[in-house]
Amino acid sequence: MTYTPLKYYFGKDLAELLSSKITAIYPSFDAKDFIETVAKRVDPLELKARVEVISDGLREHLPQPFDAAIDILLQIIGPPNPNETGMFNEGYWLMPVAFFVEKYGLDHFETSMRAIYEITQRNTGEYAIRPFIEKYPEQTLCVMHQWSTDASFHVRRLAQRGCASAIAVGKKAGYVYRRSHTSAADSGKSQPRSEQVCPKISGESSQRYFERQLRNRHARAAQMERTSCAGDEMDHQTRAAQPEKTGKPGSAGAARFAHLMINETPIPTENALKPSDRS
Repeated sequence: MTYTPLKYYFGKDLAELLSSKITAIYPSFDAKDFIETVAKRVDPLELKARVEVISDGLREHLPQPFDAAIDILLQIIGPPNPNETGMFNEGYWLMPVAFFVEKYGLDHFETSMRAIYEITQRNTGEYAIRPFIEKYPEQTLCVMHQWSTDASFHVRRLAQRGCASAIAVGKKAGYVYRRSHTSAADSGKSQPRSEQVCPKISGESSQRYFERQLRNRHARAAQMERTSCAGDEMDHQTRAAQPEKTGKPGSAGAARFAHLMINETPIPTENALKPSDRS
């Protein structure tokens, strides 16, 4: 079986697939020009740039009002993925739709949140949500707080990973968030309270919610580092106490496991997500 690099899935063939789905909903779509445009532009490009070319082609050929374009795209995405896996095997072709929201939807918050909610149940909204965290920290965190109890495990997972992934890749979401909440004395005018932006947050401001999530994340990282160091020390002690050849492979790992069982202290987590959905 011949291996095909992932980037080659995002070219003329995908443009044809998207065109067939779109024209069934929006007959005015110029499929021929869209396919030719994509085919001419993608050849020298890598994966992400190819996805962007297809998204740009959709922007050029769909109705210009963003809301109208999204209404069409949401009609072609199919039913939600019933499994926790397969988002990229079966739903890979939706990556340009997600990037369409990420690139062109930033000035259309409510429509984009609705689109990301649907997309993440079929592919992923993790990348599309990041610029919204930066530009609308209060509103986006509020939405993800509500998504954290959604019936869909895909949506709950996005609620958990949305901020965490932004921090992990150096987006500095926490810094942007705090900067947007300068005090009245610093800014010369009063700032809106989280409860006013998100009255359904059950008495907890989205700023406190974000800080609590970040604090728990740091606590888990610190605990992992402590247990790793402790395990390495136990390995060293175990090896030092044993003859050079014991004939019992795996004893160091067993010692580490025993040490963790005795010494590991549970980390208090207050995440809104169900335990089974935490990464």
